[in-house]
Amino acid sequence: MKKLITLCLFAVGLNATAQTSLIPDMKFRRLDTPEGLSSSQINNIFRDSRGYVWISTPYGLNRYDGYRVKTFYSNLRDTTTMRDNYCDRVYEADDGKLWMRQGMGYCVYDPVTETFERKASRVLAKLGMNCNVEWLYIDSKKNIWVKDFEKAIYCYHPQAKKNKITTIKMGYGTTEFSPNFGISTVAEYGDKLLVVTNNGELVCLNGEKGEVEWVDRWMYETSGIDSQEYRLYVDKDMNIWCNVLALVFVQEHKTKKWYTMLDYLAAKGVEGVPAGLQVWSMIVDKDDCLWLGCDHDGLVVVDMKNKQWKQFLNNKHDEASLSDNTLRTLYLDNRNTVWIGTYKNGVNQYIPGVSSLKSVELGDITTACEDKYGNYWLGTNDVGILVYNPKTNEVVNHFTKDNSGLANNIIVGSWPAKDGTIWFGSYNGGLSHAVLSPSDHTQATIYNIQATGKPGELANNSVWALNEDKWGRLWLSTLGGGLQMFDPKTKKFTTWNSKNTVIPGDYLNSLSWNKKGWLMVGSSYYYSLVNPVSRKLINQAIPENPEVPVSPGSTNYVIEDSRGLIWHGSNIGIIVYDQKTKFQALLDMTDGLMGSSVNSILEDKKHNIWAVTDHGISRIVPQQQEDGTWHFSIRSYGSADGLQKATYNQRSMWLTRDGKVLVGGQGGLDIIDPSLLQDKRSDERPIFSGLQIFDQDVQVGREFKGRVILDEALDVCRSITLKYNDQFTIQLATNKVAVNNRKRFAYKLAGFNDNWVRTSSLNPNITYNSLRAGSYTLCVRILNGDGTLGEEESQLEITILPPLYRTRWMILLYMLIIAGGAWLWRKWFLKKHAEKEEVYALAREQEKRQWMSEMRTQMLKEGYTLKSKDGAPSQAEEEKIEVFHESELVDDTGIDPKSRVPEMPKVELHRSVQDLVTFLKDICDNYKAPAEKRMKFLFNSSFEKIDLYFDADNMKNVIETLLNNAVKFSLSGSKVQVTALKPSAERAAILVADTGIGIKEELKEHLFDPFVDDEGIGLDRVKAVVEAHHGTISVTDNPGGGSVFTISLPVEDPEVEDAVIIE
Repeated sequence: MKKLITLCLFAVGLNATAQTSLIPDMKFRRLDTPEGLSSSQINNIFRDSRGYVWISTPYGLNRYDGYRVKTFYSNLRDTTTMRDNYCDRVYEADDGKLWMRQGMGYCVYDPVTETFERKASRVLAKLGMNCNVEWLYIDSKKNIWVKDFEKAIYCYHPQAKKNKITTIKMGYGTTEFSPNFGISTVAEYGDKLLVVTNNGELVCLNGEKGEVEWVDRWMYETSGIDSQEYRLYVDKDMNIWCNVLALVFVQEHKTKKWYTMLDYLAAKGVEGVPAGLQVWSMIVDKDDCLWLGCDHDGLVVVDMKNKQWKQFLNNKHDEASLSDNTLRTLYLDNRNTVWIGTYKNGVNQYIPGVSSLKSVELGDITTACEDKYGNYWLGTNDVGILVYNPKTNEVVNHFTKDNSGLANNIIVGSWPAKDGTIWFGSYNGGLSHAVLSPSDHTQATIYNIQATGKPGELANNSVWALNEDKWGRLWLSTLGGGLQMFDPKTKKFTTWNSKNTVIPGDYLNSLSWNKKGWLMVGSSYYYSLVNPVSRKLINQAIPENPEVPVSPGSTNYVIEDSRGLIWHGSNIGIIVYDQKTKFQALLDMTDGLMGSSVNSILEDKKHNIWAVTDHGISRIVPQQQEDGTWHFSIRSYGSADGLQKATYNQRSMWLTRDGKVLVGGQGGLDIIDPSLLQDKRSDERPIFSGLQIFDQDVQVGREFKGRVILDEALDVCRSITLKYNDQFTIQLATNKVAVNNRKRFAYKLAGFNDNWVRTSSLNPNITYNSLRAGSYTLCVRILNGDGTLGEEESQLEITILPPLYRTRWMILLYMLIIAGGAWLWRKWFLKKHAEKEEVYALAREQEKRQWMSEMRTQMLKEGYTLKSKDGAPSQAEEEKIEVFHESELVDDTGIDPKSRVPEMPKVELHRSVQDLVTFLKDICDNYKAPAEKRMKFLFNSSFEKIDLYFDADNMKNVIETLLNNAVKFSLSGSKVQVTALKPSAERAAILVADTGIGIKEELKEHLFDPFVDDEGIGLDRVKAVVEAHHGTISVTDNPGGGSVFTISLPVEDPEVEDAVIIE
């Protein structure tokens, strides 16, 4: 049954290729809702001057940049959005703004702010056209044509210096536009505009003169179809095409003669185009091919020059076929790319270069090679050998075990020998030799060699890989019999196996030659090298490298390229090894391969590497960097690009003499022309398509976390300001939009790094996280097909704001704080220094006074006079007399100092009961210290009233004396606190505490000794008054600095005895 299906496929292939077609086997790329479209029904496609493709649908307007879709919707609560979600036409004006037709209304989109003006009449009014828009069209010269409901048709000429607006009047005159005409569609006709009405009248408008130039009623009179949509198209020869329902009319420009489409094509020599096509849309490309988008009949392409046509339909088994057979709109952009909008299945895109990828359904192809006549000899998994003619695209012969010398139909290896014959290896079928017929190169006689187990003969019937040396000897790897060399001259086999050599095993996979002429043999452990002259065999292994964390295991394919790089393919990917620099790299699906299990590797004529994985084919462009390392640009192709969808087979790749790459798989043969895929120097410009912060899209003019980041579109403003902790992503695109675009970019961030970094083909985004504060310039270029940098560079200025504590104002504040702190510290230091000096001076003064008091007392006790016995004082006496003068105990009168010997003062008391709290508070309130001291006096008591029996005058002198001493021996700004206490029912206490310099311990002993000076009573007098009240006075150190004088007084006078009651 399987053979029958394969033979049927051959028959279909022969029938399809019986007539050589110049129309390529077109492959289409698909874009639909899974890729982000808002709807699968497409109304219109338009490409703007910035490169974006706009896709109009019944639900939403989609902007596509080749990588991602951004959809615009209507929001009733936001007047800057579209007026409706339905959109069926897009135009671009001279200022870059887009005009959207939405049913019966229009709105205007500003690409700078990415907002909509819902009332088109407001924009027209600014241009000088005050009208209500019934219909609007913008032509290729950016002239704006507007039809008012009743007034006229206006034509606005943006590039004209004068008379920017011309008017075509409504009326029934020959140069006026009839009010009865309902506009269906329009098309440019040279520098004029053609209008087709809903009844088929064709009207030519002259915008320069402001008049109707002519009216043609042939379709109106011929078709008999009224009130329908007539769709108009004018080709580059100014032939007029118009379709309505199932009819298509053509007016030839030269003859002004009308035809039906089939009659016109027949007149031009194109026969056989199906009748009854209901055409929705049509275009003519630069190759003069007519494209017809049909209802249910797919796409019909007519080659007018070569008189051919081809129909393209959906094939559910082919992802590169049309996605739908009902095509609503066709659009040819300025890069000759054709965009196709379907009724139910999204968008299709045709890029001419994609036709260089071709897949031929020929069954399960396991090996391929080319004979010297250009035919492809293809080994299959189950039906023997096919001979395929690439010129006629047909299978020209078929060899099986039934009609040839093949032992079986399972062919796994092949090699075309220098003598023109072809060798084939098979699975359990031995080695086969095809000798081509001299008269017919597609015919051959096939001989088979079977394994006998004898020395000098084939070792195993499973012959896996084949190759030939420069002496014409055939080398073959076997599945269990090791490596063998067959000499056609001697008909003998030489064997290298695990028994007679150090080869790691007898199951060998691939054979290739290195630059030094050694045979590379892929084995279960890396590879072995065999010298074809000395027949020496050595084993080779790629050294372990921390950059390659996994072991490759067995070899699927291994080669050495023209650069000397080793390419080792296995089930984990490709290890690339530079034997000179010891550089290693692992390439797998994370780098862009379509899978990591590598089946075949080869180097093409451009020295690019091609690698086949299970489900894709990848072109790898190596580039050596300045530091000796290598960088690899990978472009992968799969079923979406027109290749087969089935799994590829091992060792099934071949490079033809004209540079094509053949790859066999379970779905047939893929033919790739690298010369057509080889990208030229890219003229594309990188586009900054969007911005994301923490994976959230940033909308233009919208607040993002409380701040507006983009006032204008990113590609317009080319500048952004972000916070230091923002993780942001710049979305890249190109102005050459292609579905499934795999263009790669290179970028560097000036101010951060100077090296160009390449994006992957799967992720054309640039992401940074927590850049340090500063200004940067992001430079982006597109990579050419050979991996070099493109010329066009786009730049984006990026400013990263520092955290608040690192802003300029905060740094200035820090400097001010530091300066202020330094000033305050200096002020504090000077103050402390002055206080220290003042304390020192006060301490010296205190010590001096105490010493002088002691000296005076001693002298008085010893009875010294002013004069000695002989009338003249001695030197010692002069020093003591000086002391007397300093202490102001003598004067110039010569009074005898004995008359002033201090005695303990006698105190006369006049006591009465008084409130101690009120008494002390009044003293504190009325006490005045010197102004320069700036002292603070505080009074405190937890008692509201303390009745005490004391002499108010003497006690006032006591308190004031203590306050005077506190002021005298305290620094400026110090505090003095007076406290009234009643520690017990019998006693009251007065505390006078200061924060002055304090009193040294050695001075406290004589603190209350008798001493009188001109400044008032001394502490001896204070003590006398206190003791006269039967109290005590003491001094202690204040824990916070200074001294505390404590006066303890009895509440009642102990001298007054209780009265004795005589009974």
